[in-house]
Amino acid sequence: MKKIIPFEVLIEAVMSKFLEKPTQTNLILRKQYACSRHKREFTGKGFFVDFILPSDISKVQNHLDLHANGKINNNIDVGFILFIKNGILDCLEGFTYYGEWPEKIMNCELFYEKYN
Repeated sequence: MKKIIPFEVLIEAVMSKFLEKPTQTNLILRKQYACSRHKREFTGKGFFVDFILPSDISKVQNHLDLHANGKINNNIDVGFILFIKNGILDCLEGFTYYGEWPEKIMNCELFYEKYN
């Protein structure tokens, strides 16, 4: 029997991959993520995770949105976008390119388009 990956574990894995490169920008974004609260919304084709951060949080100077593609359950093409607005984490969007977001996630593999 295959193990189902909880949604929170998927989000943690996606964020860890987005912010794994040892840059000053990622150091600040990792600190932001560590002290953020999350609000999520499922859309059927994907999801949005909005980040809620303290007002006195350190901000990054450059704020490029980060993009990744991947596969879930070996056959569902997905994309992720991490939005950074005014120097702080704003939103993580996940979506399928075709069809509905799966009810159960068994595995996920990411392929990056951009790094910060």
